[in-house]
Amino acid sequence: RLKESHLNISVEKASDVAKKIERELFHSYKDTDNKYKNKYRSLMFNLKDTKNNVLYKKVLKGDISPGNLIRMSPEELASKELAAWRKRENRHTIEMIEKEQREAERRPITKITHKGEIEIESQEPMKAHEPPEEPLTAVTEVSVEPPSSPETKPEKTKLEKDTTNQHKSHLFDLHCKICTGTL
Repeated sequence: RLKESHLNISVEKASDVAKKIERELFHSYKDTDNKYKNKYRSLMFNLKDTKNNVLYKKVLKGDISPGNLIRMSPEELASKELAAWRKRENRHTIEMIEKEQREAERRPITKITHKGEIEIESQEPMKAHEPPEEPLTAVTEVSVEPPSSPETKPEKTKLEKDTTNQHKSHLFDLHCKICTGTL
């Protein structure tokens, strides 16, 4: 690689730079464990990369000291072409995640019960022909009356309001089919 670079640097000087890098690498990691080996592989890959002549020349000329070389991140070590590719890939990954999140927001939330799947929450906007819901109340009032005769009972159930469509907005309501388990 030294002969191909057209630099006027002797093999001894290049060997001396390599020894200094190795010494600094060992001094920095204190051992030849996996972190050391990974950093060594990263340095070798980036310094041998023929598309990364800028890094190679800066190291040999001494513009980048061995200590600074060891502390450089993979993004700083990479060639411009590789850095641009990584940036495109990161952007693509972020776009895919955002797309998945948007699609997840549109899907209805379902609950699996013994009766099958039940949609428990719909993200669809309210249709124009539906009247707006009444203001939410936290407590539902229940009047205590003596039991009515069978003749007046059907009349009373017609007057009671079904609050099943407001199930998410109350804790417990006797007029809600979900709360009472009649759904």
